Amino acid sequence: MEDRVKDPVVSVIMAGRDDNYGNIPDEGIRDLAFTPIPYLDRLANTIEKFDSGFKKIGVNAEIIIVDWAPTKFLFENPTISRICHGRNVRFVIVTRSMVRKMKLNPNGFDEFFAKNIGIRSAIGDFILLTNSDAWPDQRLFRSIRNFLQLNLSSYYGRPHSRIDLDAMNQPTGEGITFNDDNLDGVLGTAAAGDFVLTKRVNISLVGGYNESGTRKSTRTRQAGLDGQLLMTLYLRGIKPKKLQGSILTFDHNKIQRFDYGVPRKTYTNNSKWGLSNQPLEYLTPNVTVINHKNLRARLKSLFHVLRRKSSTAYTILRNRTASHAIQNRNEMQKHPK
Repeated sequence: MEDRVKDPVVSVIMAGRDDNYGNIPDEGIRDLAFTPIPYLDRLANTIEKFDSGFKKIGVNAEIIIVDWAPTKFLFENPTISRICHGRNVRFVIVTRSMVRKMKLNPNGFDEFFAKNIGIRSAIGDFILLTNSDAWPDQRLFRSIRNFLQLNLSSYYGRPHSRIDLDAMNQPTGEGITFNDDNLDGVLGTAAAGDFVLTKRVNISLVGGYNESGTRKSTRTRQAGLDGQLLMTLYLRGIKPKKLQGSILTFDHNKIQRFDYGVPRKTYTNNSKWGLSNQPLEYLTPNVTVINHKNLRARLKSLFHVLRRKSSTAYTILRNRTASHAIQNRNEMQKHPK
């Protein structure tokens, strides 16, 4: 018997940074025949598509964007601030000093560490892990709604495929089919960065993406850790559920990845996974900073500007969102692995 959740909330978790990632056709591991859509426009499109898509199917959702080791804050960018206006979008800033404290390279992009931090800040009953330039097609949104209505506690949902589009919305040759490969005879393709949907308690059981043994000072992005998440979910009794529809993304160049592989075994993060031992400093109701000592003066100044514009909207959080996020962190801290 599944535990029913009335009117479930979905927390959509993604990581990003204002660093022009993938913008140059011939700078990366591929030589594209077209000019990619700029990253900030790809992110703005993703925010709009997720927000409008969930509203269309009548599902409450929050979007959490982890701004990883930024030199420029995403929430300050005019394109992003405009698209976020009136939408349930929250930013979690992980400063470069915090990344160095984690013994990671702030010039790299450790997306799975970042997403773990987003998970820790989420208030949703379900967690949807995705990328900041990807969005579901309408068929997948309907499958998400059905998955939520079935309230499948012992499953995680995966789409049929990822379809990469050019600037004219035409499919390119990249893409990926998630359910055709035969990882361990049942899991399909060992990739979950684009999309995985499951109950929050399942992510708590696993402890997010694997943080053990991955302290490599590297400029490369990561591969394999998403497959390790799928393997660990499966070996702990959380089975894959094939969803109809595809996750879409505007194609772009990619940098070299370091592949950690997908061994057939589980992992266990320590109780501090997702920086749960670090204080959450709320600049506004929608902006959280972790380890921001070197940015305190700038953020304090910005806060006063925002407060003058809207003293009600930008009061430092002591409201429902903050208390629920902190309560969630505490609950997940106590949950057995």
